[in-house]
Amino acid sequence: MTKDERAYEMIHHLKHFNGRMTRSAMANAMEMDDRSVRQTKQYINSNDDLFEDYFIVSTSDESGYKLADSPEELYRFVFEQQAKIRTMQIINDKAMRTKEKLDEKRNQAQDSN
Repeated sequence: MTKDERAYEMIHHLKHFNGRMTRSAMANAMEMDDRSVRQTKQYINSNDDLFEDYFIVSTSDESGYKLADSPEELYRFVFEQQAKIRTMQIINDKAMRTKEKLDEKRNQAQDSN
């Protein structure tokens, strides 16, 4: 099955499922592993050409995926994603500061030898 076929199958399942569909349920329905489900969702959400009318959302307070059907749903999704981006930037910045400190310590140890 091609990427496009998997994507259309996922859209089909979400259209006909009442409410949110967990990744586990989607994996079982599509006979895929969890990673493939996540990759297919990402493929749909990042592809404007084939899937311009579809966007799959998930939120931190509810489990599962669903097709967005309102501007409010998409706004909430974007708001949560922006918060995640800010958190990831804080974590990334700290990792870089820690790396620089470790580099400094390594250089000092090498200089003293």
